[in-house]
Formats: sequence, C-alpha cells, structure tokens
Amino acid sequence: MKKGIFHYIITTIGTGLIVLGVFFLVKLAEPKGMMQVLPYISIGLGCGVCGHGIGGAIALKKMRKNPNLQKQMEIEQRDERNTAIAQRAKAKAFDWMLLVYAALLLAFSLLRVDMTAVLLFVLAYLLVIMVGIYYRFKYDNEM
Repeated sequence: MKKGIFHYIITTIGTGLIVLGVFFLVKLAEPKGMMQVLPYISIGLGCGVCGHGIGGAIALKKMRKNPNLQKQMEIEQRDERNTAIAQRAKAKAFDWMLLVYAALLLAFSLLRVDMTAVLLFVLAYLLVIMVGIYYRFKYDNEM
C-alpha cells in the first residue's frame, strides 16, 4: 500500500471514530456502564488517529515537492547524535515515569480508591519494570 493512501485511510478511520463518539454521545439518553465513557474514548482516540493521519499526509506532500528536504530529513533521522539524544531523553522519561507511577500508586492507596483500579495500576507498573529488565538483560548480552 502506498504511504499516501495509508495516511488518508488513517485520517478516515479517525474521523469515523470521532463521528461514532459524537453519535453515541447524542443518541444515548441514559447510558449505563461502559457506554458512559465509550463516546469520550472514541472521540479522544479518533482525534489522535485523525491528527496523525493528517500530519503524515502533509509531511509526505511536502517531501514530494522538495526532494532536498527529504534527503535532509533522512540524514537527520539516521544521524548518530540525534539517535543518542533521543535514546537519552527516552531513558530520562522512563526514570521519571517510574517515580510518577510510584507516587500515584501511593496516593491512590492512601485515598482508598477502588482495589480493582489500584491492582490494575500495580500490574501496569510491574509490567513496565519487567519490560525494562528484559531489555536490560537482552542488550547486556548483545553488547
């Protein structure tokens, strides 16, 4: 599939999610359970997907008009310095994420939030830590 068509399909899917969310929001008079939040999730997801598709389509159009810009972007993406900076920023964000998760877990447990929500949060926290440990061992063995 061509990249240009892919971006238009993604934009269409995002727009469809937005329309579906607004439809549910307007048509459901007394939503119960999951239907209370589904329209908002659909609208939020649709906005993100639609924005991603539009941004990709615009970038692709600009690249086709200016081949020099395309070459410059490819060089910048492959540049080791930019890659190292991006990896360092991700590592710092991961460190901060662990601190923020731990603080939120403590706050949720002190506020006596529903046990199911706290346990789901704990599982997500442990999953992130396990993935970090897995890749640490994997990269230690490779290098």
